Amino acid sequence: MSEPNYKELLETYRNDAISNAKPIEAQDAELNKAVAVQKERQEIEYGRRDNLYTALLQSYINIYSSKEKHKKVFKVIFFSVIMAIFFLVIAGCVFCLCVITLNKSYDAAGVALAITSIGGIVSAIIVIPQIIAKHLFPANEETFMLDMVKSMQNNDAGIRDNIYAREKRDDSK
Repeated sequence: MSEPNYKELLETYRNDAISNAKPIEAQDAELNKAVAVQKERQEIEYGRRDNLYTALLQSYINIYSSKEKHKKVFKVIFFSVIMAIFFLVIAGCVFCLCVITLNKSYDAAGVALAITSIGGIVSAIIVIPQIIAKHLFPANEETFMLDMVKSMQNNDAGIRDNIYAREKRDDSK
């Protein structure tokens, strides 16, 4: 006895389903009631989403404002500390150079070595704070924030456009 293949079984079930099919009767009142219930649920959900969206946006604005105020203070402190260190290093290097040159037993090689060392120290003092500042105060942070706000606004506008289009369709019926 051979077993029927998949296509034959599928065709048998399909024909059986079509021959036994009965139309489902629905009344307009029931459909209108279901549509009204669905619309009410959507309005509740949209209202809930709007409240959450507003709370999220308000929280983000508060956090961002606070962070910007703190960042300004930290920038001033960072600048002051780096400038103080820079000034102390330069003053120390100048003092050492003066001591070397005022010493009666100095030679040109010693002065050249001291100047080279001072140049290395000063360049390190300039480069290291620049790297630290780049990581502490990222330049693209505002761009990322604006992109996020723009994305949220586009999403909100899209949802509102869909609601408006749906209401317009419902009113034209």
